[in-house]
Formats: sequence, C-alpha cells, structure tokens
Amino acid sequence: MAEKKIISDDGANSIAYKTVIDGKDFIIKTCRNPQNLDAWLFCAKKEAKMLAMLHEKNNLSADIPTMKIINNQEEVQIVQSAIQGEFLTPEIYKNCSPSEKDKIAKDLAQAMYTIHNLDMNEIAQVTNDGYIPQTSPDRENSDKYFKRNYNKYIEALRTMVKPQTVDAIDNFIKNTFNRLENVNTHVAPIHNDIRYSNIFYDKKNQKLGIIDFGSCEVNDVYHDFASIGLPNSLGFELQKDVINHYNQLLKENHKDYQLSPETAKAYSVARMVYLADMMQRSDKVKKTLFPNTSSDKIVGMEDYLAAAGVISVENSLERVRKKLYQSPSYKNTLLLRKQTHIAIDPTKLKYIQEKQSSR
Repeated sequence: MAEKKIISDDGANSIAYKTVIDGKDFIIKTCRNPQNLDAWLFCAKKEAKMLAMLHEKNNLSADIPTMKIINNQEEVQIVQSAIQGEFLTPEIYKNCSPSEKDKIAKDLAQAMYTIHNLDMNEIAQVTNDGYIPQTSPDRENSDKYFKRNYNKYIEALRTMVKPQTVDAIDNFIKNTFNRLENVNTHVAPIHNDIRYSNIFYDKKNQKLGIIDFGSCEVNDVYHDFASIGLPNSLGFELQKDVINHYNQLLKENHKDYQLSPETAKAYSVARMVYLADMMQRSDKVKKTLFPNTSSDKIVGMEDYLAAAGVISVENSLERVRKKLYQSPSYKNTLLLRKQTHIAIDPTKLKYIQEKQSSR
C-alpha cells in the first residue's frame, strides 16, 4: 500500500486519508476517538449494508463507493473507493448552466428514489434494530429528542438573532407541523445527510457521486430533502427541482402520493433549529452554516428565512435599507427628486444648485 495522505482531519467521528492501491485511489477512514469506536462501527456497518444493496442495482444515477471494513489488531479501518470529481459546493452549482442544473436535479432525484425503494425491512435490521416507524418522526418516535429539547434550541437562537426573528421561526415550525398532522407520511430507507459536502460532481462527465451513508436509517423521506435546503447548502431552488423530478418518478411508477416543496422547506428550517445548540457552542458549526458570521451574532439568517418563507423579504432587507437611508448620497438624491421631480446623480448637486440660483 502506498503512503497515506490526510485529506480530512476535521470530521466529527473520522480521520480520512487518501492513498493509491494498485493504481486506484482509495479513502481510508479511522475512528477519531477510540472511546466512540462502538458507535463509529455501528455507523460503518449501516453504511456498508446500504452501499452493498445499492451496488446490486443497475440503474443508480450517481456513483457510490465500494466499501470494506478491516478489523486488525492495531486499529479498525474503513476502506472505500474514491469518487471522481469535487464537492458540489453552492458556488459550483451556481455557475452551472441551466441544462447542467436540471441534470443534477434529475440524477439526484433518481438516486434518492432508488435509495428510498431499497428493502425497508432489510435496512431496518441494521439501522433501526428492526423497528420501522409508522408516522413522521417529527411527530412521534425517533424525533422525541428534538421535541424534548426544542425550547433549548429556540433559546439558543435568541442569543444569536433578533427576538422577532426567533418568534417567526417558532410560529412557522409549530404551524407547519401542526398542519402536517393529517398528512400521510412516507417512510423508507434514507441517506439522511444529503448535503453538498456529501455530493461529488464530475463536471467534465456531468456525473454525480454520493458518499457518507453512515447516518442512513428508515425514516420519513422528507429528511433526505431537508439537508439540500440547509443554510450554505445547495438551496431551495435545487431542493424544489429535485422534488419535481422525484414526483415525476412517483407518477411514472404509479405511486399514489406527491411530495411538497413547501413541506421540504419546513423540514430544512426545523433541521437548522436542531443545529442551533451546536451553533451556540461552536463557531465552526456556525460558520459552516453562515460563513459571513464574524461575531456571536449570525449574519445571513434573515435572508435564508426569507427564502424559506418564514419572514417577509422586507424584513430580511431591513438593515440594508436603514444603511441606505442614512447615507448622504441617498439624502441628496431625495432632495433633488423633490426639487426637480426626476432622479439626479448626487455628484451633480453643485451644478444643479448653481443653475437654479442663476435663474
């Protein structure tokens, strides 16, 4: 085996290395904290099971790694084949052409649809101890932790954004999930962490790759769309396009339900609230979601919430407007508009005043 090179030392649970074996690139992961080895191995076994089942499919629209768990006397290692391309960052996605964006959405929808149609009982045996939830976890079972700690998450947000913004988030989530009480839940095997840092894009071949299946489980399918719409992820535009292509697959396969982009947005906002406690305790988590944040106050959340429909666009631009209204050039422009009834460049103020005084 060739020399290993660290490519990621900031993962929550793993340290990742890149190496070459028989001329092919591979990723090797080791457990960051030996005290967490059992939990780390549990996630590894879940990932290995789902990947093995997906490799049996012939129609997967995205590349996925092969995986092997090596348990020797020195340490436990995960060996995975490397996926070609680079992370599908918001910047890369933004610079894609309309046709490229549509293909990304279509291929991602197809990959998610394939994942969601794996054998639920077989996946549940290794991810949920055989348990299959019958209703949305946002209302029952595996989301009890979120509900039990919800007030703590909301209070954590109050230390980082305006109180009225937190109140809007609180009302939005409660109203949304109260409305969803009567909505049928679609439970299936899910990846559970489909965000840009787990999606590779080979622009030359226009091919997607999906990695990191360690959080997979049997759960509400909306959770797989939620991460796409998280702050500093790929955004609500792609989330909506993926859902539209996914709904087309549901129609083609004679399924009797459709997914809602608005509901997916609500799940994204709820997941952001779930991360609030970590944002409060970790600047790294905070800046991962909101890169422009430079202090204890989050920068950019209002714009994100406006895009999600939680607050109005006017509220998200409030600070920009106040800054503009207070600028001397803007005040001069208003003065000239009042005098001449047209918009005049403030730099011409002296010339206009001279013309008026000479009359």
